[in-house]
Amino acid sequence: MPDVIDVMLIENRPHAGDRAASELEAAGHRVHRCFEPGDESFPCRGLLDASLCPLNAGAEVAMLVRQGVSPHPSALEQGVHCAVRAGLPIVEDGTDMLDPFDSWVLMRVDDDPVAACVEAIHQRLEPLRHALGEMTDVVMRAVGRPDSTIAWAIEDTGSTLHLTGRGPDLDKAAKSRLAVRALDVVNGLGFERERIDVSYEGLGTA
Repeated sequence: MPDVIDVMLIENRPHAGDRAASELEAAGHRVHRCFEPGDESFPCRGLLDASLCPLNAGAEVAMLVRQGVSPHPSALEQGVHCAVRAGLPIVEDGTDMLDPFDSWVLMRVDDDPVAACVEAIHQRLEPLRHALGEMTDVVMRAVGRPDSTIAWAIEDTGSTLHLTGRGPDLDKAAKSRLAVRALDVVNGLGFERERIDVSYEGLGTA
């Protein structure tokens, strides 16, 4: 996971997310709003200029800030639909009481929006780490290297998913087999990215 996180900020009322934005930016992360601060309704920034859409800016997690209790989405919360369709993990700062988005919220903020966003990204990638590990064991047994240990580094920029396997030196056929199976794992888990890169770094004999 990169040191700097791109966060899609969604709020149910103007300025509801200002505190979360300030804390995220103070920690060195980038905050991308769906609406200009103070806006109250349509259109979102992405409709005015596609380059300003948080998703096009590489958002990796969505921070939803809901003040008060409301069973109905506000006009400013249209971005939740976009985040769900893009497969972003959603963190919410707000109560689950009558929350219309509860089914799609991965976790809720416990007074620390920065920690919540970091943990949400980690949890989002955990199934991928697990599946890559299982795939690697199968491939290594198939190529006659059952005792080989391979670690996978994952970097998700929102638009590009980088997978880097690191382990013992392997021949070209084994590395190619790992790469193909790694792509199968990514596609099977529904990670849709503009680009998926898979590489392997040999670190010497096991």
